Amino acid sequence: MTTSLLYQEETGKIYIRAIGRMTANLCHGLREKVFSRLDNTPKIHDIFVDLSQCDYMDSTFMGILIGINKQLKELSGKGITVVCPTDECNSLFAGLNIIRLLHIDTNRKDFPDLMEEIDDRLRPSAEVLLHAHEDLIDISENNAIKFKILKEQLEKKVEMEKKQREENAANLKEPEDSGDDT
Repeated sequence: MTTSLLYQEETGKIYIRAIGRMTANLCHGLREKVFSRLDNTPKIHDIFVDLSQCDYMDSTFMGILIGINKQLKELSGKGITVVCPTDECNSLFAGLNIIRLLHIDTNRKDFPDLMEEIDDRLRPSAEVLLHAHEDLIDISENNAIKFKILKEQLEKKVEMEKKQREENAANLKEPEDSGDDT
């Protein structure tokens, strides 16, 4: 089975279809697209995520879904609707204790025929990975234990990336020495 992540927006609704294995490599594009859209008008009232063809989801992908769910709840008062999740998806959700946070609809929904494929060429930054796992950690003590070491490593990497950006910015601001002492 091929892996693809599809997206479409229609009249205040976002439709996402996950096909195959959903991993961190697909998360950056999805997170960027949905979060930037939720911050703009017209308002989004519903997000539907079709998992009927999803074979696997890693923790980053599930964390992104939880982050989207939290953001949508803040904006519209209701979270995302997960449509027809496979048994594997339900098992993965249950394993991280997040199934209780999502609205699961086992009835097929009409999704748009034409959907845009999310670009998977952009790799998620340490900050994106950290936010996704922090959202999972907030759910339960078991998740906090599961992701403790990963969180610590990602925090270090985020701090290193921040220092590197600051150094690069400082180097751009330093005036060049012309060698002229007059």
